[in-house]
Amino acid sequence: MSRMTEADFLKLLDGFKKQTLSAQELNEFLDASQQPAFEQLLGNTLETDLKVRWVDGLAAADTGQKLWQQLDDTSREPAPTPSRIYPLRQWRSVAAILVFILSGTAAYLLFIKGDHKKDLATVNHYNSTDSLRGIGKKAILTIANGKKIILDSTATGVISKQGNTVINNTNSQLVYQNNGAGNTTINKIETPVGGQYSIVLSDGTKAWLNAGSSLTFPASFTGKERKVEMTGEVYFEVAQNASQPFKVSVNNSTWIDVLGTSFNVNAYKEEGSIKTTLLQGAVLMNTHDHSKRLTPGQQARINNNDNKIELIDQVNQDQVMGWKNGYFTFERAPVESIMNQFQRWYNIEVIYRGTKPTDLFTGSIPLSSSLPQALKILEYARVNYVLEDNKVIILSSSR
Repeated sequence: MSRMTEADFLKLLDGFKKQTLSAQELNEFLDASQQPAFEQLLGNTLETDLKVRWVDGLAAADTGQKLWQQLDDTSREPAPTPSRIYPLRQWRSVAAILVFILSGTAAYLLFIKGDHKKDLATVNHYNSTDSLRGIGKKAILTIANGKKIILDSTATGVISKQGNTVINNTNSQLVYQNNGAGNTTINKIETPVGGQYSIVLSDGTKAWLNAGSSLTFPASFTGKERKVEMTGEVYFEVAQNASQPFKVSVNNSTWIDVLGTSFNVNAYKEEGSIKTTLLQGAVLMNTHDHSKRLTPGQQARINNNDNKIELIDQVNQDQVMGWKNGYFTFERAPVESIMNQFQRWYNIEVIYRGTKPTDLFTGSIPLSSSLPQALKILEYARVNYVLEDNKVIILSSSR
């Protein structure tokens, strides 16, 4: 296409989104995207309607895989000019767009740049059938007598009884059913690295545990309040009972007073803060020195160092709840934050050598992806890394 017009570019953009471009058209599109006029047009067109959401059914898996191969081949293609697969210059808020293919699913990945431009770097390529994956629906239940029960999809039916409380495990969900007097014996469910599990407490409250998390609770609730303790990340849908308030103790430093509501608590210590996001209802966040009430759509962040509570309005709930829906999700996240998620899921060690990359990323990756597949995001952002057994070594980036 010797002289591209705006109409020509928009036609290529449409083909790019539908994954119908030929190899030549794909190269024309990527080249044109680096021209200032089309770069701005691309940013304006994609900024509002893509926002890095997974597009289910965007194309058949074989079509998506074909385009992935085109992108991969283009990035390795020897040429006197830089590879076409690298972050573009500066858009208003977005610096590049790639089609990201994992597990036969297509997604748009927006890579947000700082004020620098990366040079080309040597990146690693792995077989997508690699076995480094999360373990899925797994947990360990510790009951009152100290007995530990392994939970997974194979453990079905009644697995224990504690007084009048019967514990069932069905379809990878633990269910407590109380048939009489209260039972205050304490139980604990823990998910390992790479595992997730859900539980229905005796009052009907539902909780979903992300990887490396725990929930401590009584076999059934008695007294004036319903109190549980948690670490890691847990999403709650609390059963209403105004006469018996529900309270969540987080890392033994923060507690949440709850009315009938749904909310997510991310309290991984390596993240540096406790984040509580309210989806419905109302909660009251408390530390020893501060207290704040949340309304739906707000997030409370409590810094681990000073315990101050900061309220954030209108957070991206899709991003917060991505893990429950089967995705890694990140929004303007540094490499370190992404690698924290990978550590909790793949049971890996992450080592940083030299200066940590400062670029920010927004995107989604299926939890079903292998580690090498997930690391593709770093390849196309030109972040250098080495994968050695269960270690990911992040190297200083070339500039």
